[in-house]
Amino acid sequence: MLNRDLVIPATATVLLAILFPLYWSNLYGHAFDGFDTAFQQDLYSLSWSDALFMVIGALEIYIYWTLASVLKNHLSLRLARTMLIILACIVAIFHATILFDLYFAITGQEMQPDTFSNSAVVALFIAGGCLLLYSVFAIALALILLVETARDQVLLKVFAIMLLIIATLQLTMVFAYVNLLLFPMALIVLTLFFSKKPDTLEVV
Repeated sequence: MLNRDLVIPATATVLLAILFPLYWSNLYGHAFDGFDTAFQQDLYSLSWSDALFMVIGALEIYIYWTLASVLKNHLSLRLARTMLIILACIVAIFHATILFDLYFAITGQEMQPDTFSNSAVVALFIAGGCLLLYSVFAIALALILLVETARDQVLLKVFAIMLLIIATLQLTMVFAYVNLLLFPMALIVLTLFFSKKPDTLEVV
């Protein structure tokens, strides 16, 4: 049965599943040396990809916040809800690095090369720290969901397993590009979870 109360979140997850690989594959495609090079190159100019970056961040925050709201009435999943809120905050900080793009766009021609380079390093440090923290808290969330949700909550458990794999790959950095495929797949699972209207969300 369709859960009409969560049609908007379900639609948001589908949209994010489409936009996420579109943005990140384009970013990686412009630099074969890795995330740091691609990220720094993206900082140097404003383009349509920066708007897409903000949309992706807003969608991801909304999805995590909605999932936290779905779990809020279940005491055994209160810690999972906290993890989701933390993830939303980390995503917000990560996507706030767009402010560096705006700063460079306004002052780039007047900025000294050393200052420009140092600012880019700061932005990269913030982004890298957010990715690390995201992975750690995502692993914690995945483990909590696997332990606390009931066996009949198949979609939530599948999402948790995929999230665990995604976060682990993100920690390796080397294999993080695989998440261009895995993260959208996890979002589709979450879409099904939002779309299906369960009688109750049981916990073990």
